[in-house]
Amino acid sequence: RGGHPLPRRLFLSGRRAPGAPPEGETPISGLSADAFVAEMVRRYQGIPAAVLADRELLALLLPIMQADIRAVETYRDTPQAPLPLPVTLMGGRDDPQCTDAAWAGWLPLIAGPVEALRFPGGHFYLAEDRAPVMAALAARL
Repeated sequence: RGGHPLPRRLFLSGRRAPGAPPEGETPISGLSADAFVAEMVRRYQGIPAAVLADRELLALLLPIMQADIRAVETYRDTPQAPLPLPVTLMGGRDDPQCTDAAWAGWLPLIAGPVEALRFPGGHFYLAEDRAPVMAALAARL
């Protein structure tokens, strides 16, 4: 937008549409450190065991994780014209952020063709096995 050329394709990974209400989720960014970490592990299985075991490293990373989650939780969508380009939605088969219902929120925001790709794994499917994701990306570039 803003006079810049659009990309040939937009790849969106692991997230419901902006402004879409979370499915059964309550905000967690304001929780205590221990409660926040427990909920991050439960929801996303995304904090490696080595980080959980190192309290100093976890304390260093915690404000970054909380700020990221706070940005997602407090984002307010500004309606705009749908994007006129092809979009590929990608996510893990076991990620609750990537259900058909969650991804349906993207459809009004996109005027071009939309495809959905699901890969083995959860929210961090890309870290679990990059090969099938990279092959899918290469086939669409």
